[in-house]
Amino acid sequence: MKIKEKNQKILKENIAKVLEKKYRQDKIKKEENLKNLAKYINSKKVVFDENLSVILIGDSIMHGIGWGFSNKKAKIENIAKSSTGLVNKKFFNWQDKLSQVLQNAPKNSIIIAHFGTNDGYSINHNGQRLKFGSSQWSEFYKSRVNEIYNISKKYDKNIFWLEIPCMKKPNFDKNMKIINKILKNSAKENHAKFIEINEAICKNDEYLQSKIIGNKKRILRSDDGIHLSTSGAKVVVEFIIEEIEKNPFN
Repeated sequence: MKIKEKNQKILKENIAKVLEKKYRQDKIKKEENLKNLAKYINSKKVVFDENLSVILIGDSIMHGIGWGFSNKKAKIENIAKSSTGLVNKKFFNWQDKLSQVLQNAPKNSIIIAHFGTNDGYSINHNGQRLKFGSSQWSEFYKSRVNEIYNISKKYDKNIFWLEIPCMKKPNFDKNMKIINKILKNSAKENHAKFIEINEAICKNDEYLQSKIIGNKKRILRSDDGIHLSTSGAKVVVEFIIEEIEKNPFN
């Protein structure tokens, strides 16, 4: 055999060995990645049973949603507070409150948040007037929302953010849609699930006072056109649980 042919044969054998080694390494790496992915998915999986603790944070709408959890197996800690939001920390500082609560929260805990109903107004910030809905206001509000996400990450807790429901008064509804857009984008940026509860209690994002469910008329909203009725809260909670259990990812 000529030297050139011999060298080509050796080269082919070496290439085959390298490819075989790489194949084995890639296979092992792929198996490890699949195992890690399975671990990650299982770590994020949420089941609303007696082993789960659910921390509800937010305003009076969230406080009302808490009624819908009353007959569920999961442990519910409803710390929602009326008239609060993320804009005015002087009135109530949700960042501080959440940090305090999470310090002693059980390991298997999740957070469900609803904010915005009390945040639709212009503000003075650092000597500057921020008009509601302006790009400056939106950036400010986004920073407040991100503070909540950062606290949940610090304590390694999954947080699920609820959409503000459709409102009866058109102008108020319009303002809430502005905030919803910020909330939805922030959830995406923070790899969190944004739960669009309007699918459960509105029709094409339009306000509904009542709805036929199971051949029975159910009153969904209170007379103020803002808050949920007890029936409405139950409908929303069933929707929330279904959305989280079937897919806890964004």
